[in-house]
Amino acid sequence: MEPPAPRRRVTIVDVARHAQVSTTAVSKVLRNAYGAGPDMRARVRRAIDELGYRPHAGGRGLRGQTYTVGVMLPDIRNPFFPEILDGITASLKETEYQVFLGPGCNGEKEEARVTEAMIDRGMDGIILIAPVSSRAHLERVASSVPTVVVGRHGTSPVYDTVADDDIEGASLVVGHLAGLGHRRIVHPPG
Repeated sequence: MEPPAPRRRVTIVDVARHAQVSTTAVSKVLRNAYGAGPDMRARVRRAIDELGYRPHAGGRGLRGQTYTVGVMLPDIRNPFFPEILDGITASLKETEYQVFLGPGCNGEKEEARVTEAMIDRGMDGIILIAPVSSRAHLERVASSVPTVVVGRHGTSPVYDTVADDDIEGASLVVGHLAGLGHRRIVHPPG
């Protein structure tokens, strides 16, 4: 018995024929662009559902957007990083964007490999969490794709930075401990 032939991928042309509209109309509905009325949108959405159409991510990337955000985590075992990831995914929940993860593994060579792969795949943006790479490398990445660096001090005119205020944090901790009556407060190195 021969295995069944692989099912052909549903295209925008198939959706247009099924909805009895032009491929331009389908494209406008998919991009939520001006020029597609409510009736046309409903017909196209119905055709998409009935046919099981999925836009081809590679094709979208050729037209300028992949609706993907790359997130590089240095160590997935660190319990702090999933909290950051939860915040990123929550903020993208009502959008078409998807998060793709890349393990940085706490090394410049691996971080470079991950960030270059994200750029090569046309990610619309990259979030680098606690990168160890040089500022020069981070600026090269940011010159190719919008980049946010999280958890690393120092600013750049090329990328955005999100970092905590270590001095204020230490002040709050010491103030809290002193408020509890502690007088011999030590911060061990490391």
